[in-house]
Amino acid sequence: MIDSNQKDWDSALSYVMAAYRSSKHDFTGYTPNMLMFGREVRAPADLVYGTPTMPDPKTVDELEDRLKRAYSKVRENVGAATLQTSDTMI
Repeated sequence: MIDSNQKDWDSALSYVMAAYRSSKHDFTGYTPNMLMFGREVRAPADLVYGTPTMPDPKTVDELEDRLKRAYSKVRENVGAATLQTSDTMI
């Protein structure tokens, strides 16, 4: 990805961001895609090789419930990570 003139970095930015958004973060326990859309975004490789994903929400209520559960779990994960960080600093 490194070029001698470094003037074409922006051509790879969309691929880098797609990879970032589909990566599960240790701190939250979720991918940014899940927290933003309530589902995982499928990449072409997922269609070829298959991935264990939950079905897409079928109604707005189902999406709202999924996001509320995810946000609640994120708050738990962030709180636990914050406590771990505080304990190691003491």
